[in-house]
Amino acid sequence: MIRTVIVALALLLFVPSIALGDLVKGNDASSVPGTVWQFEPSGDARHVQSNWDCPVTIADIPRIQIVVYDTMGTDVSCGYMQGRTSLTLYLTKTDKPVDAAFEEAKAALIKRLPDAKLLPPQEQTTFDTPLALQHVLYSYHDGEEDTGVWIGEISSWLFEVRIDYRPADRDGTFALLTKVTSLALQTAGAHLEACAKAPAGARTGKLIVDKDLTMTYSLVSGASTMIGNKPEFPKPSAPNWCFETVVDGFGQTVLWRDIANNADRLTLGMDEKQQTLVSASDAFIQAVAKETAKDFATIYVATLTQGKRVFTLGFYDGRPDAETLATLARDVLTGKQHPLSSFELGTKTISVDTQSDAK
Repeated sequence: MIRTVIVALALLLFVPSIALGDLVKGNDASSVPGTVWQFEPSGDARHVQSNWDCPVTIADIPRIQIVVYDTMGTDVSCGYMQGRTSLTLYLTKTDKPVDAAFEEAKAALIKRLPDAKLLPPQEQTTFDTPLALQHVLYSYHDGEEDTGVWIGEISSWLFEVRIDYRPADRDGTFALLTKVTSLALQTAGAHLEACAKAPAGARTGKLIVDKDLTMTYSLVSGASTMIGNKPEFPKPSAPNWCFETVVDGFGQTVLWRDIANNADRLTLGMDEKQQTLVSASDAFIQAVAKETAKDFATIYVATLTQGKRVFTLGFYDGRPDAETLATLARDVLTGKQHPLSSFELGTKTISVDTQSDAK
């Protein structure tokens, strides 16, 4: 049973998903993938990859559009418009220097507004913000409208602001930009800074192949899930997942790092069929390992959850790397390898594959 249930996912998770194959535009959960944006009942949106918030309104200006430009959700924007004010905010994970991005943004502005004229130096003012930003201001439509571009870096992500506004509304416009930049720093900035400061640690874990041990650990893992946390085994902290990297060679597979618990996860695919493999240490299993007198480092267990069923895919002596986990997920999901065990949350039953490939 373990084999047939999980193999049903087949190869779909490891080919490019059509959900983010092209430019995606929308303004709510029905039109924008939940793997990139999560929406509150109020309509406020949170960018999953960066924790950036794009509220449904800013200073009473309604959000009109959210755009995802790439297949992994690391290049996005939020657009707002009211009257003559049109504001677009961008956040992009890229290695491109700020200077180069700034020149590209200026070129794009001139292409969009061929009649734009650079404002004189004394009018090249800006708004209050602690974020270092390059900026430039232009006028267009014979001076009836102004437009500007601001670009800066937030922990290796580029934050860009583009806005069109009436010259008479400059003070209010700059107050608005102070507000949106402050929100970006409070949400994406705080999260991305925490991610950047937390060391990733070594990922050198090796698969435990001893069949007797993996069977024992599988039973203990199921019992741990069934019993829940006990006082002698501290409860894990609330997870704080950081987007780390796309795993090369495995389609739309992304490595995330939980900086609160030194755990990892792989998200497989970018559409509504997305599956998640988690690699984390287990206090129960660690205690059992000590009793078996095995000289293991911290033992990590790789699991994949489907509905109310938790599949145990492998145990590692130490923290495994992304390629190892992605290979494991691919092999299990395509039937090349079998899960070691599964635990049914509803019935609280444990199933162990006695024909496992472990030796």
